[in-house]
Amino acid sequence: MEDQLFNDEMLIGIRTGAKLIEVKKTNGLVKLNKEFLGIELGFLNKKELELLYILCLAYKERKVQSIKIHIKEIKELMSNGEKEIRKTDIENYVETLHKRLAKVNIRADKKGISGTLNLFEYVLTDTRDFETGIVTIIAKITDTAMNFFNNLEGKKNKYLRFLVEDAIKLKGKYSALLLPHLISCSKDKEFEISFENLEEILGIKGKYSRKTDFNKRILKPTVEELEIIFKDLKVKGLKKNELDPRKITHYKFMWTNNINYDDKKEETSFYYELEETNSNDKKEYSKVFINDNNVTDENEKIIVAEAEEELTAEETIKKFINENIQTLNYKSIQKNIKSRLENGETPEEIIAFIKRNWHRAIENDIYKNKVAILIKSIAENFELNLTKEEIQKEKNILNGKTIIKREVKYIKSDWSNNDLKKENKEDNSEAKIENIKEYIDYKKYLKIKEDFLILNKNKSKDIKTELLIQRIQFNSVLKKYIINLSKAEYKKEIEDLKERFYGGNAKETEEAYKNIFQIINADEKEEIEEEEIEKMKEWEEEINKLPSVKHLSEVYYQLFCLYQEKEKYKENTELENRINNLQNIRVKLEKKLEEEKTELWNKKFRKEEEEEELDF
Repeated sequence: MEDQLFNDEMLIGIRTGAKLIEVKKTNGLVKLNKEFLGIELGFLNKKELELLYILCLAYKERKVQSIKIHIKEIKELMSNGEKEIRKTDIENYVETLHKRLAKVNIRADKKGISGTLNLFEYVLTDTRDFETGIVTIIAKITDTAMNFFNNLEGKKNKYLRFLVEDAIKLKGKYSALLLPHLISCSKDKEFEISFENLEEILGIKGKYSRKTDFNKRILKPTVEELEIIFKDLKVKGLKKNELDPRKITHYKFMWTNNINYDDKKEETSFYYELEETNSNDKKEYSKVFINDNNVTDENEKIIVAEAEEELTAEETIKKFINENIQTLNYKSIQKNIKSRLENGETPEEIIAFIKRNWHRAIENDIYKNKVAILIKSIAENFELNLTKEEIQKEKNILNGKTIIKREVKYIKSDWSNNDLKKENKEDNSEAKIENIKEYIDYKKYLKIKEDFLILNKNKSKDIKTELLIQRIQFNSVLKKYIINLSKAEYKKEIEDLKERFYGGNAKETEEAYKNIFQIINADEKEEIEEEEIEKMKEWEEEINKLPSVKHLSEVYYQLFCLYQEKEKYKENTELENRINNLQNIRVKLEKKLEEEKTELWNKKFRKEEEEEELDF
């Protein structure tokens, strides 16, 4: 039988010191303590998430902490199997896989004590048997984390159950991430969550500033996929912010079917061999974490060094800053550093960015507060103005004085015969990084543009070179955005940027911004505003019927007449007293009107907004 990942055969065991105790059929039903839902998994891709669920299946109700999975077709972790993956691609991927899994942690926040618990004590990838088509993943979970697999308290409502096969048949990552959370509320058939917590679960915090973009690009396709498991699944947007009653703050998922796994007991989806370890034995893979003298294999030393490097990534950056930039308080950038590490940047890349821009801040006199501008560049991820030496280097490149040579390494593939036809084609799969851009509107774009131009005023006498450098830096800032513009706004910006940066060349300008500017229809742009305008109109009509409005109109008219009279009689004490009295009445009536307007809104619109269903 041909081995296929997740479907026909899955072999689980220990590489050394193990004894085969049984061959077990399982229905793929994972059992976990509900605290497991605190794990942050949004940074994993879909196939890595499936692998983690498989690991959870292997640990199910067993006190076995170290396991390995032989994966004959590890390319399934990289693609859906429709295209051929070269052996070199797989080798590169497995070298980073253990780093990805090592990042999995559980956040805790109870009774004023908060912290982070690492799920795995260590994760290793063993490629010594790679030539036979086998990669071994060794994952040892911590003693504390064992609680999530073994402390199920004997009651169904105390632990979480879901089928690994359900997670696998879902096509998208976001639906697989949401699956356990919805299953945990299967008894109630509804799951309510704040927008901020939903962002954290999906690993997209801060990526979508507009709810319409989030609903259209993330929530709608996710709900459509989950309908194969949750019958008649619907989502409602709830508005629970008293200060801003029009803003969606929570989402409520609802479905109609019972999720009952009792009838799955006899079903067979997975076969695996389970091997038991002797805890008294000094296992081969434990040695690498006890003493370097016990490590007999140089490859293991490299793996351990990489794992330790990943786990201390933030400390590496902090150490660099403390040693080289003593005036910079690390706490002021800690949040941004963590975010950049989570998004896939390496410590080396971040340190290079900080070093480069700190040098530019020191060398450039336009930056009065060097530390402040460095903090801003780290927070917003933009490059500071180039130094004179860097500008000269750019000029040399433009003038043809510097020739940049790119080394091309040719590697013959021995993984598949089909790859021989593709070896001369450029392969970007190794360097592919998931990058979710932020969608912004025209107003926010103009603010970014204005701030950039203020910060980067022309200082050089060589205007042509200065503008070229500005163009490179400005386009670098915009790369992390997709900007929604109307046709008129798009035309206006292309015209401006054409004259500012591209010497009047419209075609070159449009090509440069084709993946940044996005033209949207007027109807799409105002789809939310139209509904709000109608509500505002209705609200204003109701306001005009309030008694306070009628009284205020009378007071305004009387004040108008008195001020006209005052123009004729410059000094009149009686007239002044009447005006002051009316002004006091006006202030009281305006305050009363504001209260009545708020009460009217809450009474007429708040209730229907809370029950408003998303238009899927």
